[in-house]
Amino acid sequence: MKKLYVFFALIFVFASIIVLAQEAPENFLIKKEKNIDGKTDLYYLDSSRKEHYPAPKDLKGQYIEPASMEINSIEKLKQIELKIFNPVEIKYLGTNICIASFIVTTSGKIISVSFVFTGWEPKVPVTKLQEFASQIKESITFKCSFSPESAQEGYMKLLVRVFQSLNPPKKVRSTIEN
Repeated sequence: MKKLYVFFALIFVFASIIVLAQEAPENFLIKKEKNIDGKTDLYYLDSSRKEHYPAPKDLKGQYIEPASMEINSIEKLKQIELKIFNPVEIKYLGTNICIASFIVTTSGKIISVSFVFTGWEPKVPVTKLQEFASQIKESITFKCSFSPESAQEGYMKLLVRVFQSLNPPKKVRSTIEN
């Protein structure tokens, strides 16, 4: 009887692991770090990202910088944001700085999306951030050009401010007066 119990327990454990592994959403590694102002930066780091990605190289094997990089559609990014987050969440998350950090291939494909809340620790629905990252990877690309043209595929890190669709920039007054 004891062997039968152990057998069924093992079957249940293995079945649970398989089901949960298939349904588990992409996770973020959450990290807090003090910045130079003494405030806390909150990072939601894509768990699939690596520490080092090789940079693009030219025909001679020398590292090259992109001549230009452009998001295919900032409007599409805003549409994704409005689809996943409600207006109250967007207004709240846009009150301070939130940066989407992308790892992008030289062909423009996004392979990693992380989020950084600079100088504050908002209450944010992690599942919505995960969905936002997933939709960005599926729907957004970058147009990259190199001079000279790159010969080897490489990776670049790009930063884009998000949660601005309902938070237009405030007018900045000049501190210099005549």
